[in-house]
Amino acid sequence: MELNKIEEKESVNSFSVTDLGLALWMNGQIFFNKDLIFEDPSNTVYFQDNVILAVTNDWKDSVYFDLAGRKKSILKDIGGIETFLDKSSALYNKWNDDYTQSVTQRIDLLSGEVIWEKETFFEKPYFSDGHLFGAMESKLYRIEPDTGDIVWQVNLVDKYGSYLSNGLKYPMDVQSYIGVSGGRIYFKAGNRHVLGLDIESNEEVLFYEYLEEDVILDNLRLDSHKNVIFSLGARKYFELNLNNSKTRIISIDTPSKLTNFEFSRLGSWDDNVLFFWEGSRNDSFGILDRNSIEIKLSADLNFDGKTGIKQIQHHNSKLYILDLKNCLHVFDIVDF
Repeated sequence: MELNKIEEKESVNSFSVTDLGLALWMNGQIFFNKDLIFEDPSNTVYFQDNVILAVTNDWKDSVYFDLAGRKKSILKDIGGIETFLDKSSALYNKWNDDYTQSVTQRIDLLSGEVIWEKETFFEKPYFSDGHLFGAMESKLYRIEPDTGDIVWQVNLVDKYGSYLSNGLKYPMDVQSYIGVSGGRIYFKAGNRHVLGLDIESNEEVLFYEYLEEDVILDNLRLDSHKNVIFSLGARKYFELNLNNSKTRIISIDTPSKLTNFEFSRLGSWDDNVLFFWEGSRNDSFGILDRNSIEIKLSADLNFDGKTGIKQIQHHNSKLYILDLKNCLHVFDIVDF
């Protein structure tokens, strides 16, 4: 396996690649397959599959693009979203003028109409497989996406207490969502716990505590086909089998150029191939085979000076790497 660089693009803030093509937020404008589709300066841009939402006018308005349906709409007084719920609706937190109170709304992105509104604020909203969750302080909520009603809530402190980080005690909370599969929601709690709850009953179906280096749990992903949760970190490959709660923790032989592999970050992944980069201010990256737990390729972006990598995505035997200097590097993957 080897890489051949085929293109570089400067001044790329972010990007997304799907079966329809490559979307770029570049020089403040939005391009799709090299065509300029929005030229007004954008404050930020959200990508979701074949949908783009650009926030404009000093965070006051948004413009919505459905690339597959070739639809566009202008959304007045909607300055960004919390998360997409599907390709044509999203959650939006609407604040009063002095930002002391807010309501949560589900917005139709084509018409701008409010589908529902609740006087509740949720941090970390997460939508997957038709299910909506939110967190606030140490509570996890399941929310009915069609109405905004709270279905259930779980107080993690009541059940799991607190955790230690750098010698300080914190109440147990939702750090990140891992995924939804088989009627269960999986998430990382605190800095060492992986939890799973039944979506209907909120009963605990998985409790796992990692007692060594917590950095290994920084990149948790869910493989619903194999029914495992996996991660990469601390020069190890981690895998938790959801059928029997057994774990595999395998040390990885690393090439000498990967000097900071200890703090690696995961990009996209496909079947048994993981794309990762070093979680430090350098330009090294690699490809790991999950079957053999071997690094099949390691390389760098060959800068004269040090920089860093902030996003890696692959699609159709091409690898896209965005660095911290906003340069997008595009490679062909040979023998992928």
